[in-house]
Amino acid sequence: MSSLRHTLKLRLPQPNLSILLRFSDKKNMSNNNKNTPVRAVDRRFTTTAFTFPGYTIAQNHGVVRGLTVRTPNVGKSVFGAFASLGGGESTTYIEMAEKARETAFVRLLEHAAASGGNAVLGVKFTGQELLEGMTEILAYGTSVTLVPQQQPQHGNQQESKAAAAMADPYEENSMPREPVTGKKSDNSTKTHHSEGSQMNDLESISTTETDYYGVLNISRTASDTDIKDAYRRLSRVLHPDMQNEKSLKASAETKFRLVSRAYEVLNNPQLRAAYDEYGEAGLNTKWEVGHRVKTPQETMDDYARLASERNQLELENLIRSRNDITINIDASRVFGYYQPISPFRTSKPVKKGRVASVLDTLGRTEIMQLYMKNSFETQFGPNTKLILGGSMASQSGTGRANLVGTLRHTFNETVSMELGTSLLEPKASIIKGTYNFDPSTFVAGTAHLRGFHGPTPLVMTFGRRITKGATGYMTYRTGEWAIGSWGPAFEHREEYSSMALGFMSTDVNETYQIELKAGVMQSHLSADRTWPLDESTRIRVGTILSSTAGLSASIGGDRKITEHTKLGLAVEIGLTGGIAFNIKVNRLGQSVTVPIMLSSEFKPRFAFWTAVAPICAIAALDLGYIKPKRRRERAERLKEHRKIHAEFIANQMKEAEEAIHLLRDSTARKTKQEQDKDGLVIIEAVYGNLNAGLVADVTIPIQALVDNSQLIMPGGHSKNHILGFYDPCLGEKKQLRIRYEFQKRMHEAVVADEAHVTLPIRSHMIPS
Repeated sequence: MSSLRHTLKLRLPQPNLSILLRFSDKKNMSNNNKNTPVRAVDRRFTTTAFTFPGYTIAQNHGVVRGLTVRTPNVGKSVFGAFASLGGGESTTYIEMAEKARETAFVRLLEHAAASGGNAVLGVKFTGQELLEGMTEILAYGTSVTLVPQQQPQHGNQQESKAAAAMADPYEENSMPREPVTGKKSDNSTKTHHSEGSQMNDLESISTTETDYYGVLNISRTASDTDIKDAYRRLSRVLHPDMQNEKSLKASAETKFRLVSRAYEVLNNPQLRAAYDEYGEAGLNTKWEVGHRVKTPQETMDDYARLASERNQLELENLIRSRNDITINIDASRVFGYYQPISPFRTSKPVKKGRVASVLDTLGRTEIMQLYMKNSFETQFGPNTKLILGGSMASQSGTGRANLVGTLRHTFNETVSMELGTSLLEPKASIIKGTYNFDPSTFVAGTAHLRGFHGPTPLVMTFGRRITKGATGYMTYRTGEWAIGSWGPAFEHREEYSSMALGFMSTDVNETYQIELKAGVMQSHLSADRTWPLDESTRIRVGTILSSTAGLSASIGGDRKITEHTKLGLAVEIGLTGGIAFNIKVNRLGQSVTVPIMLSSEFKPRFAFWTAVAPICAIAALDLGYIKPKRRRERAERLKEHRKIHAEFIANQMKEAEEAIHLLRDSTARKTKQEQDKDGLVIIEAVYGNLNAGLVADVTIPIQALVDNSQLIMPGGHSKNHILGFYDPCLGEKKQLRIRYEFQKRMHEAVVADEAHVTLPIRSHMIPS
């Protein structure tokens, strides 16, 4: 049978790069991002405080960290011990400590840059002994995007106007242009959303949860000063004693109570930490984390640790056990007896009984091979894992099985080892090791121990990160070899020597790989690429030119059917290997793969229809049934959801109208002040589903937020919690459109619901 029959896979054959992939994951462990650029935040924008003089926090990117684990340097330790006999300062140990701190600090800066930040606040260092002679040094902080604050203007008002007229008004009277974070501007909006994500958003709707950050219109990284300033600003408008009309006092009292509650929670470090991790539910729970002398950042870290441990435990319970089932099916005789109708030539008349003949040939389908593998892992200590697995294969009425135990241990960030052995016959053992010279360079080795039957086959891989998202590697395989008569003869060997050079990306979403392999018995040149089509679909294409199997190509993809289930389809076509169709279903670490051999020979017409027919069928099914069905289900559930919460929506609308009434007078005065100095005047602001016209007029609430010709609305939370806002289209994607006048010129901005807003910005200007 052809080579393709024995190598049916969902993807093209690739070298065993499990060690290389584990290296990539390990190097990115400190930043939780597999596509980490090799760049770092400027050291000048790091501080142990939670504010930075002269700058405002525009966006919070979360906690970042840099980790290093150190073991004793015997030579330096002995030298330091002798040097300490004379007393005084130990420069040797200081140098070792500074080097460890510097390593952790550099990784912290790289993690912050990878997250999109340009500064790190609240930087701290910790150290603890993991095992005897092994110390962990951790640097951590909060990655943020900083933008310069507006500098106060002094002197006569006429002089200020004259200076502003001579200078660039956007530079003098506003925040700078969109923050440069390495990402798209927060003032832009993403309009594409998959059906699955919309259904998930509908499931996550909460009508009872109040976002206290949105109530105060502050960012989630706001300092104590920012919280107090926001509270004072709202209190001046909403305090019941400030209302002259009796009809407004009751409404003002309700709004003031909400603002006071938000201030009470966010101004208390422990309550704020609990609220950030668990929402309002965390405020009603008795927590016993830390003690009263801990800093606010340490308390927040404790809550983050608890949440991380809980999520990790839940995830491990789901995927700790893995199962793989592969069923190889030979259906070549089914299609060998039947010539499909082709548009490329005139078809011969179909004889009677042809359909019956096709149905008869379905019984000729043969299961070539059945393969099953199961494994589960358990943790022994912080750096050691034990993996137990079993495998079974059945082919042509015969079968074999084995049990394998693997012990994996990470000594430190530089060295890791893995030892595996089979428990049944045939006995075999394997030793793997990885050594990391630096964050960009590594070497890995594998030895297959086969007793005294011959020398040990070895596999050596050397890799180095070449660009910010790609790694080059070189792999040498000795294959089976002999020393004199010790070892298998050349013609009896199962593996032969080879050398491979490759280049692969480390991006988890969009990957590519190119490899050139030269071997004693087989050489090849291969290339493949994977890229996302949308949030739930990925496409894969690949080709390989082999010295033994000729040219072959594959095209396929996978789609996320449910939250934890993926379906993959692929077609492989080889000039000498035939045509195969592959189906793969994966759910929570459990996978079933069904490679189907359709033809043992290359037939152009059959290959064309094999590739086109499944794609057309799936596209028709997706566009004609699945997506319309999801849209109908979502519309029905959304209608039901709105009906259930109709009273809540009505109350929110009423409260928003009352808030607008409270803000009307103060906003009118502010508008007049801005008009007098040609500042920022909000002409119209609407919030909601702009395409469907389901919007709320928020012109007055937006103008109320303008301060000194600037508007700053921190991102990270929905805007429907801001005073005077409400949700006019519950369960749908919302946007905020603002039309404003600045320096007597019209501007317009459209931003996503949770995006950061900064006005005015030059790019918003409408051409006259």
